[in-house]
Amino acid sequence: MSNYAIDTAARFGDIPFVEFSTDLVTGIFNSLVEAHILQMEEYADFVNSLTQDLSDYINNTSDGVTFEDISDFVLKYELPSLPEDELQKYLEQLAPPGTVLDNPSTAAAAPDTNGPWWQYRRSCCSRYAQQCDRSRQHL
Repeated sequence: MSNYAIDTAARFGDIPFVEFSTDLVTGIFNSLVEAHILQMEEYADFVNSLTQDLSDYINNTSDGVTFEDISDFVLKYELPSLPEDELQKYLEQLAPPGTVLDNPSTAAAAPDTNGPWWQYRRSCCSRYAQQCDRSRQHL
């Protein structure tokens, strides 16, 4: 073994390894926690901005868009339209079983609300409500 290696090994006692390691791990942990907290605060701000009503959003915009600009856009915007036969096809797909859309007087008086169509819709609504409740708990 060379003298250089022996001298280097002898100096390891001068390095406060335990304190260095502790400070390194603590610093990294604190950085990760601070970054996570900042990310959650930004997410909360984002969610709060989504839950504003339109007038609050318009009043808080900083890009120079006025209420008149938004009103003009909304009034001039043309919604896409479907031909009547395509619209009827989509409405029939949405209608519960037993409903006749062409002639409402021939529709079933009391649809079977325990059938698979209704059960599926209830489960979807239930899952959506649970997700909404969970997201409110995190705010």
